[in-house]
Amino acid sequence: MTTSPGKRLLLPAVALLLPLLAVAGSAPHHEEPAGHHRDSQRQQNGLSVSFQEGFPNWRLRQLLGQVSGVSICAKGRSFLFQRADRPWQADDFDEHERYTKAERGPIEVSTIIELDSVGRLVSSLGENIFYLPHGITVDKEGHLWTTDVARHQVIRLNKDTRKPDLVIGEKFVPGNDASHFCKPTKVAVASDGHFFVADGYCNSRVMKFDPSGKYIGEFGKRPSATPSANLADNEFLVPHGLALFESLDLLCVADREHRRVQCFHAGLRQPADFGQFVRSLGSADHLGRVFDVAFDPSGNLLVLHHEDSGVSLVSVFRPETGGLVTRFTFVPDNSQDSMVGFGDGHSVAASPRGDFFVVSSLSAVCDGYDEECFGEMPTQAPYQVFKFNVDQRIPGLM
Repeated sequence: MTTSPGKRLLLPAVALLLPLLAVAGSAPHHEEPAGHHRDSQRQQNGLSVSFQEGFPNWRLRQLLGQVSGVSICAKGRSFLFQRADRPWQADDFDEHERYTKAERGPIEVSTIIELDSVGRLVSSLGENIFYLPHGITVDKEGHLWTTDVARHQVIRLNKDTRKPDLVIGEKFVPGNDASHFCKPTKVAVASDGHFFVADGYCNSRVMKFDPSGKYIGEFGKRPSATPSANLADNEFLVPHGLALFESLDLLCVADREHRRVQCFHAGLRQPADFGQFVRSLGSADHLGRVFDVAFDPSGNLLVLHHEDSGVSLVSVFRPETGGLVTRFTFVPDNSQDSMVGFGDGHSVAASPRGDFFVVSSLSAVCDGYDEECFGEMPTQAPYQVFKFNVDQRIPGLM
């Protein structure tokens, strides 16, 4: 069902819900409650950022499920990858990592939401394709690279047709050879079309493919010791995110359960260098579990990680040296605690200009104004997406 060329309905065909999408893209001035601040300016550890309220706008936020992935295109538009009414549950996979709920069929509503810089709906797509969305990446041409952990596949959506034009892996069949994945998590794409896949929850590896999808090679292995007291380079325990910085030929991996980031040569300059270890970040900085990584245009590496308390933070590193530049989190307007933060951060993306970045969250979705979810002053829908605007006058950042 189509509302206009390039813009599809986000919602199922239920008459009661359809008007919500119509206003979701318009962002009327009365959308936020009275007294609500649009931007909350904070300075944390030397980095000046402002959290942008109303991104996406209030009505659209109410309709999102778990937002597992986010990516930002060359035009500065954000693409959210959301699970609608399909949160990942403990019984979704059997002991052989096969998806147990395929009979439900794919998610019928739009799973990919395109937003402009103020959080208004530009388009929605991805209906009847995905079962359990995970990662999303927009390449320089505008193609969308996604991973579906239930399908065990990498799926590219064409920038023009918005339909799959390249699928890697066998649907619903997990494996660890050159033509199978097992719950792949994210894709990184080079400007020449070569791409890398973090694979993933079952396989501890990063794979490289040519632009046509032909397998080139891989690196990574499971931990050799349990518990992992002395972590070896090139060992992963859930490689959960990928970030590529081509000018350094650097591919960095969010090694989630090892609580660190590992960086390797991408092999774009010299193919023989692919997979050579460069350095590890964060082992001495007590990151907690590392969920995602992203480069900004200046080569700063944003690392999204969780403290043991459950608070999610973003740490900024210089990958050439491994040095920690700063660390920060979201602070609500009404909080006196500088590290209240948000929970369940899952994906991070930086804009091509470096003037903002977006974090997605798997935080639970509440219905309406729920005091248990919002606290004593329920003024807005739950945050599944956080947009931070960056003050570029801060030396050395962005």
